[in-house]
Amino acid sequence: MHWAAVGALLLAALGFAALGRWQLERAESNRAIVASFESATTLPPLEQPVVEAEPFRYRTIRLRGRYVPESQVLLDNMTSHGVAGYQVLTPFRLSDDGVITFGDGVAGERPPDGASLVLVNRGWVAASPDRSVLPDVAVAGAGAGAGEVVVSGRVDRLPRAALDLAAPPGGKAAPVTVLSFPDFAAIEAALGTRVHHFQLLLDADAALGFVRDWSPPADRADRNIAYAVQWFGLALLAFVLALGVAIKARRVAPEAAA
Repeated sequence: MHWAAVGALLLAALGFAALGRWQLERAESNRAIVASFESATTLPPLEQPVVEAEPFRYRTIRLRGRYVPESQVLLDNMTSHGVAGYQVLTPFRLSDDGVITFGDGVAGERPPDGASLVLVNRGWVAASPDRSVLPDVAVAGAGAGAGEVVVSGRVDRLPRAALDLAAPPGGKAAPVTVLSFPDFAAIEAALGTRVHHFQLLLDADAALGFVRDWSPPADRADRNIAYAVQWFGLALLAFVLALGVAIKARRVAPEAAA
């Protein structure tokens, strides 16, 4: 019985130590994210789309083209100051991308990487208590004949969820599609065309946007380290208890034999 308790305590100590190490890794990851955000501010703006977000995350980017608001995506389950709402992704056609056709999954001439559109995140809007009523996310002045504009913002990846969600089936694109933590494949299925695999977080002072607070991610490294100390403390406690139980078991064994 005593040795079973020793084994259980040692396993618990290993588990607590693993959790402590995980928290230290999260602290390092959080530091890296904050450092990346801050260092990206000092780099010159990008003037063309990137193949993927991660190597250029948080870099400033400026692109010229036209909004294509005929089909937009609302990212569901996004909050601002505790209020539920959506982030608005509006397709943006670069000035040299060629003609884009919505609704049948067929695009016109595409750039070499196969993508047709850039997704501009125009910010956050509140959700109605009646979820069947979607917010008005029209792009004022956009549409047929609208002139070119320059959009500026930061490169970022899409928000991520703990669980993978299946992409919606392809088909005719809707004026507004609501998706919860989609990947780019899901967005492409909803829009019926290819997109560059990054989102542009529209500058806070740019026109045609909503609530935008693209501040640096909160530095939670200190909190992670505090959690790590707690887990390592529990690991040490479990080890000491295991050692005490083992010593007691060795003392009891000769007495039981006698």
